[in-house]
Amino acid sequence: MSSKGAVFERTCRDVLRHSGWFVVKMSDGSDCDLVALRPEAGTRRTVVVLVEAKSGKQSCRPEQWNRLVSLSWALNATPVLADKVPGVAAPRFWEMTALKSGKRGEPQPRIPFDIDAWGTA
Repeated sequence: MSSKGAVFERTCRDVLRHSGWFVVKMSDGSDCDLVALRPEAGTRRTVVVLVEAKSGKQSCRPEQWNRLVSLSWALNATPVLADKVPGVAAPRFWEMTALKSGKRGEPQPRIPFDIDAWGTA
């Protein structure tokens, strides 16, 4: 992993922690970069998010995207892509909503993911 990628992963971790998530960094080569957990408001359940952080121009390839989405669904977790906008310090978070076909020109199946949407119980 590049130092730029490692710095961006730490930024994602810190932003999530600041919003009340418990975050664990996964080892290099894992299907995701971070696992984030947070109590779901008003329940005894825990929200689990698997995060893939992309700091540069590279996108999440279909094979990687689909592995993360499939793993998340199998674990009843939410797959999230974190990316960086040039010139903006804070990462953007996207929920990955479907498998990716890899067809050119097809939009990525994702919607904005609000890391502050769940209050703590």
